[in-house]
Amino acid sequence: MIIPLRVVHLGEDEDALDRVAASLAAVDDRVDVYSTSDADDALDRIATASVDCVVTGFEPSFLRTLATDHAAVPCVLFSSVETVPVEVLTANVAAVVRTDEPDPFTRVAERVVDVIRERRAAADGDRGLFATLLAASTDVVAVVDTDGRFGYVSPAVERLLGYDPDDLVGEDSLAYVHPDDRDRASERLKGLIDDPDGELTDELRLRHADGSWVWVENRGRNLLDDPDVGGIVIYSRDVTARRRREERLRRYEAIVENMQDVAYTVDESLTVTSVNDRVLAYAERPRESIVGESIETLAAEMLVDPENVERLCDALESVVAGETDGERLELGIDLPRGTVFAELQVTPLRGTDATGGEAPQGAVVISRDVTERRGDERELERQNERLEAFTSVVSHDLRGPLAVASGNLELARSEVEHERLDTVARAHGRMSDLIDDLLNVARQGTPVDDPDPVDLDAVAEASWTLVETGDATVEIDTGLVVRAEEQRLRQFFENLFRNSVEHGSTGSEKTSGGSVGHGAPGSHPAAGDPIDEPATPAGDFVRGGSTTDDEGETTPADAGDGDDTSDAEGAGVTVRVGRLDDGSAEAADANERRDVDARGGFYVEDDGPGIPPDVRDAVFEAGYSAKPDGTGLGLMIVREIADAHGWDVTVTDGSTGGARFEVRNVALASA
Repeated sequence: MIIPLRVVHLGEDEDALDRVAASLAAVDDRVDVYSTSDADDALDRIATASVDCVVTGFEPSFLRTLATDHAAVPCVLFSSVETVPVEVLTANVAAVVRTDEPDPFTRVAERVVDVIRERRAAADGDRGLFATLLAASTDVVAVVDTDGRFGYVSPAVERLLGYDPDDLVGEDSLAYVHPDDRDRASERLKGLIDDPDGELTDELRLRHADGSWVWVENRGRNLLDDPDVGGIVIYSRDVTARRRREERLRRYEAIVENMQDVAYTVDESLTVTSVNDRVLAYAERPRESIVGESIETLAAEMLVDPENVERLCDALESVVAGETDGERLELGIDLPRGTVFAELQVTPLRGTDATGGEAPQGAVVISRDVTERRGDERELERQNERLEAFTSVVSHDLRGPLAVASGNLELARSEVEHERLDTVARAHGRMSDLIDDLLNVARQGTPVDDPDPVDLDAVAEASWTLVETGDATVEIDTGLVVRAEEQRLRQFFENLFRNSVEHGSTGSEKTSGGSVGHGAPGSHPAAGDPIDEPATPAGDFVRGGSTTDDEGETTPADAGDGDDTSDAEGAGVTVRVGRLDDGSAEAADANERRDVDARGGFYVEDDGPGIPPDVRDAVFEAGYSAKPDGTGLGLMIVREIADAHGWDVTVTDGSTGGARFEVRNVALASA
């Protein structure tokens, strides 16, 4: 004769009731399930029929009645609750199946059939300790005696801590507790043993079999007087992931609280939800007067310019709405200690929605006091303005007397031939160079704040046409479009080209009528300056055609009788402008990728005698010159232009042994 497996299922969801019934029939066709949504109906059925098992959700009142009036009927708890009270586990609950685990209906059906089979196999009725505690839970249930030794540990301990449960029986439970938590755990356990009605909740670390530590939440109850238990029941759940999240959050909070910048958050309605202590110190207001207030209201009270209230709110709204990943703005703020200027960085504050997807929750604002920086910038601007005004006045006051002197010199040379007049002409040329260089130095130091896309090759070609190159030749092939101020880039190339042309071969020094290129009266004044050579020991290094005699007087190598030697200018020298290999990959793709953040580099080199390593750093210093009529400012201007753009310029050996100027960290742009 087939004996049916009689099951009562109490639940509120009709669909769930039907699916559990179908799963039970699929697992064992002997199952006779009675489904109801009424607790009294379920109790009446249990009282009048021979029921083998009850399936129910977490219904405390029903479970208490079941435990009191029908203690012999096993129950399978089918619920999504994360924490099951100890009193439930110590009633007649034989198993716990979570509704959110994979395939829960098949799982609960299988567990119900297993419970019925186990109960029927134990015909002698001895359910004992294991029948009461054994629950199909992923959490650990343990019983310890008054000495703190394990009397029973559920199989879940192997998953949680990596131990065989049988190996733990008889072991000191406190030995597995972290040393920093052990004293507290011991005191809590003693207190629970002394209190027959006591319960405890605590979090501590337990040692895993691999030596690591696992954070668990312990819930305990004194069941020493229960004949089926006779010990302290401890229910343990893994909370390691939560503790780690909380620890990270504490670290972030500590960082925010101790940072020197103002930090606060707003929700989607632009209401302030939190502030760090720096906000309170700056505003000199209590936390409760800021948190919970509308940012628009606070901004209207504190911002210097009313228009900035709208700017701030617009920035916050665009970030909260997901229209932008961040906003940066600078605002003036009225504080009790005076007006300050702050740079604000607004970024999204995101969380998860009910489906687990990412959702906006507000914005984070980091505000940095830039009052001192603004003052420094304004002072620097004033200094630059004063410097340029000063140099302009000086150059104007000097050009007048210089023009008079040059005019009288030309009259004198038309009447008298004397070699001393050539010396005077060179002195006039040097004075003109110094005046131009003073103006250039004053102008080139200003940073380039808004560079434009510039075709590097086109600017280099145009710059070459403005230099007196003689027989020199140039090869230009970089293929780069850079972000720069075109006029200063042109000046940059002109100065480097003059350096190569003037020093690319011996005998290149112009010895009458002023300096080569632009320095002498009547030459191109805005094109830059002759680049002066580094000083070297006499007889070791000669550039620009100058030599040193026994009395220490430096003279042009071809000065001779004072004849013009301009025909030798740049004789045979070849100048090359190319792209640096270490920046070629970025540079080659920058135009196609339109990657404005890409960086590259280029070089200007010649095939002249080169620059010795021991003087390469010095050539960029103000006043450094190996030429008797050099200003010592030419290459300094090259460096100033590079610095203004944020470039790095160095000098090294060229590919054919000449001088090579390499320029790196150049911002690339699309064509």
